[in-house]
Amino acid sequence: MHLNVIHVGVPLGSVDLPEGRQWAGGLLEPTAAYEPIGAILREVTARAGPQAIASLLRLPAGEQVQGSNLSADAALALRKAAALDFELLDQAGRRVAADVVRIVDLNDGIGGRVAAHFRSAMADAPAWKPDVELGGDGENDVNGLGDR
Repeated sequence: MHLNVIHVGVPLGSVDLPEGRQWAGGLLEPTAAYEPIGAILREVTARAGPQAIASLLRLPAGEQVQGSNLSADAALALRKAAALDFELLDQAGRRVAADVVRIVDLNDGIGGRVAAHFRSAMADAPAWKPDVELGGDGENDVNGLGDR
């Protein structure tokens, strides 16, 4: 499935992810807006090393980064990278339900790698949940995803 990757409402690019998997990954096709995030991720890779940053791709939502074998600076950079919040949108602009979406850049010239955990999709639920207007305040939420 072809999805758009979003960070704080800004489209960073798109990714093709295989359907029907609990974990899915692919290469980011970046927009110009990805560059500032890419620079941050490449800096984290430079500080923590490619193996440590690559481990973020499989880090489940809510899990702590294991940086005990890293310097304090590198461990802090890795925790900050893990805290970056990304979302997926389908081609119709609907949010895709994912427990976690992560991007890493290994400084290898390939660019951003995207990984997503689709626990909801594995439970015979739709892979996306439509926006639901809450109350009369006009704010949208996606079944509580905005609260994470």
